[in-house]
Amino acid sequence: MIEDLSAQCSKLLEDRFLSVENVWAVLSENLLINATTSSCLKLLSFEAKKCVQHKTFLEAREEAIEMFLTLDQMNIDCELELVKACLYYAKSTDDERATFRRFCPRLRLLALKFSDLQNFVLFLTNEEKTYLAALKNPLLRFEELKLNESIICTIPFERGPHKKILTLIGDDYIDDIRTIFKKAKWEKITSLIIFKITLIAKRCIKILGFDVLCKLDIYEEDYFGEFTSKMLEEAGHKSYNNNLNGQYTVSINGSVFKREINFPKKLEKNSWAHIDLCAFVPEGCRVEFKVEVLDPDDNPIFLRKLPLADDLSKINQRDTINCFSDILLRSEYAIDSCIFRNIHFVEV
Repeated sequence: MIEDLSAQCSKLLEDRFLSVENVWAVLSENLLINATTSSCLKLLSFEAKKCVQHKTFLEAREEAIEMFLTLDQMNIDCELELVKACLYYAKSTDDERATFRRFCPRLRLLALKFSDLQNFVLFLTNEEKTYLAALKNPLLRFEELKLNESIICTIPFERGPHKKILTLIGDDYIDDIRTIFKKAKWEKITSLIIFKITLIAKRCIKILGFDVLCKLDIYEEDYFGEFTSKMLEEAGHKSYNNNLNGQYTVSINGSVFKREINFPKKLEKNSWAHIDLCAFVPEGCRVEFKVEVLDPDDNPIFLRKLPLADDLSKINQRDTINCFSDILLRSEYAIDSCIFRNIHFVEV
């Protein structure tokens, strides 16, 4: 029950209390409370740029900033942005050099350009300067590049932007095959059907992919008792040949850019599949995904009967919903079903 209470408290913190204005204070005062720190770090990862630029950043405890710097994903332009923020914080302390060096093991200095090193070179030892110079400048050659007791982080790449997921069908509605069968929560499809989703971006985003729900392992004979027992015993995922075709279009200033979607050759019954994409959608522009469902052998297809959420803000983060000015889901037939589950994207 304590775990459930902790989860509820975290949800209240995230939905009704935490903000850019108070997150540093909350994190600094609750460093040993896992549920609270997790909620704070979630907000910090999404709003990293705003949080390090806010005036309350200088009031944060050094331990809180160290915890923040352990994040692998955050919405910043580059690692140099974090370095400059830490330098700014260090200047407000009694020992600028010691404070900045405390943050160095978690700052990805190896991801910086050679010209960026001048921003903090005064805080490094001669050995550390030589090491960084040799790594960043290919014209310099050293037989051995070793550092004894180095404070330099060994991760050589930038932190990625925080991936976001727009949920269209909540987890509470994804029933197992037994429940679907017993409650007849399925739709029978006997001809080609087309599903579409249209998004209008309020911010510039890059679509990374989407999730589609696969067909169900149900047959008409099941309801006459011929295969029911076996199906309910196994109720597993069985692979089948891909029966989906589709394309996506991005509309920009009157021009339409169209691409075919590459689906996996095999899909899993009763499950869902992730489809990788790479589509940039500028601010104010439209992207549409169209997926056709048809059995190549002209057999009936059974899909989940799923109610679309009346209010997507109830099952999505506020910052995720705010990336879009309009979201429209539809099919070309009047059925109570949808195969789109999630849209994966990042802000750019």
